[in-house]
Amino acid sequence: MLSFNCVEQYVTSANNLVLNMPTASPELSILLCSLSGIIVRTFFHNKNPAALTFISLLLQEQRGIPMVPCQVADCLMDPENYTLSVLVFFNTLVLITYPVHVIFVISLFRNRYSSALGTPFHHLLLSVGISDLISATGYLLLQEPAWLGLAPDFYLGNAWWIAKVVNICGIAVSNVPIFIHFFLAVNRLTAVRFPAEHYHIWQFPTVHRITCVVWTITICVSLPMVYPVEFQGYQMDNGGIESVAFHFVNPFPAQLYTLYVMCLSVLIFPTVVIYVYLLTYIWFLKFVSRYKRHIQTIVIKSTVAVFFTSLGDVILTIVLGSQQLCWILYKEDLLDPPTFWLTFKIGRDLHNIATPWAMLLLFKRLRKSIIYGTSSRNSNTAKAC
Repeated sequence: MLSFNCVEQYVTSANNLVLNMPTASPELSILLCSLSGIIVRTFFHNKNPAALTFISLLLQEQRGIPMVPCQVADCLMDPENYTLSVLVFFNTLVLITYPVHVIFVISLFRNRYSSALGTPFHHLLLSVGISDLISATGYLLLQEPAWLGLAPDFYLGNAWWIAKVVNICGIAVSNVPIFIHFFLAVNRLTAVRFPAEHYHIWQFPTVHRITCVVWTITICVSLPMVYPVEFQGYQMDNGGIESVAFHFVNPFPAQLYTLYVMCLSVLIFPTVVIYVYLLTYIWFLKFVSRYKRHIQTIVIKSTVAVFFTSLGDVILTIVLGSQQLCWILYKEDLLDPPTFWLTFKIGRDLHNIATPWAMLLLFKRLRKSIIYGTSSRNSNTAKAC
């Protein structure tokens, strides 16, 4: 089946052909645009309103009716026309990544005492993998079917407990990486800039204390959502899909958890600043500076990897923070609900997808551990990380 992009390119080419032919008759103009409309109706069966609106606007232009540019932009960029496609695309990526994510976490856990994959860096990474896996499981089994409008009666009838699981995954567990990514950024900073002190700073007792504190905070944040906080389900129009969403019955807990997420998102800014500084510093040493300083390849790879795994957190923080800030200041949404939740989903899915793939692509020993089920105990990777 032809994609909308292919049809759009054809229509644009036909329109440009007419506009660049001063001697072209109005009949030829209308014929070409009408032919474009027939193609769209034939291959899309009137199911793509954006394509048909685009064609009608072109016909108006050729018939002497001015075509306002914003009309074309609105019909092509309206999120309601692409919500289902984006949902299906990212859900497919998450499903493909899920078994890789499981294997990734198992491999790190199995090799947590090896010299290759048992460094403090990898212990922090294991916490990110576990939290991402728990969040992905909750979303795939409970949130995504409700979001796609599947079995709405079931989700509305069982919203009291489904919403608890979804919000524990979304508010508490999925925010563990925000803590951990900050410490990973500091870990990479000491590895690149202070390699001699790095091994004295990042001892296993230090990492264990960090992970224990982070998971203790997560459990404490989750307990009120188990009891006594209550939730309800409701249906909403999500770009042509009747999605089931969940909300707090009492607005006070919602305000508290919003404040928690906003306070937690403050850690994102220094994390991004550290990563940008490190990547700029590494690039400067390798390509600009005449005074070359050797940085181990594994350190560069790990810095790049954790930077990419933090991009999803950045998107989530920007989307949530700007939306909540606009509501606090002006009592109105910055983004309409379909656009907000679609952007939120993209950030969350990128967060879940990035971690296993970035690590597998950049770390050879991790790939070997997964493929061959081996644990490399005689390696200098521990020193490198």
